[in-house]
Amino acid sequence: MENDIVPNNPSQVDYEKVDQSIHLDYPQLRRAMAYFNEIIEREIASGIPPEKIFISGYSQGGLLTLATALASQHKLGGFISLCGLLPRPDKLLKIAQDKNKNTPMLIINNSHDR
Repeated sequence: MENDIVPNNPSQVDYEKVDQSIHLDYPQLRRAMAYFNEIIEREIASGIPPEKIFISGYSQGGLLTLATALASQHKLGGFISLCGLLPRPDKLLKIAQDKNKNTPMLIINNSHDR
């Protein structure tokens, strides 16, 4: 779609401009991820198995959901991101984990999703 912030061809994306246009603050994102992780840890400590925990979010919450999927230290049940951008891999790969590499995800982003 011509009005999308991020076109469907990733090789044409200027990620610096995308970050600026949505005012993405990676240190703040990491703090939000740490808060999410505290909630996950608390739920696990209360007896809920990690595979029964599902994370979902809309817009910035969708971005946080995808970042959590990338960096969680626990194999969780699944992730749903609605209208959330995938954070830049070069900014988050240092903290990426493989735990949720095969975890189910539903990502709905625009009118061209199939």
